[in-house]
Amino acid sequence: AGAARTAGALMDALSPRPWLLEQVRAAVRVGGRRWDLHFDTGLVVRLPEQGAADAWLRFARLEERYGILAREVEAVDLRLADRLFIRLRPENAAAFGLPAEDA
Repeated sequence: AGAARTAGALMDALSPRPWLLEQVRAAVRVGGRRWDLHFDTGLVVRLPEQGAADAWLRFARLEERYGILAREVEAVDLRLADRLFIRLRPENAAAFGLPAEDA
């Protein structure tokens, strides 16, 4: 709900990093409040309801430094400004000594 009305603002927020935006396969509006970005690699980035542009720039810096898109990561949750949550792909959790359901 509300995706068509707010898609322009989302594109404006994402446009400062076109090299990263071109790897986004889909943007999904969640609960009529916020966006999830689905990348070509299968990674999902969860943006916050407020401050999506800042969260996008934060993700861009993380990608530049750590190459998250090339790693075995299923999701990056940026909904909290002072925290970062990363979900590993279940099939790779064992490599980190984690049970698949806790990854």
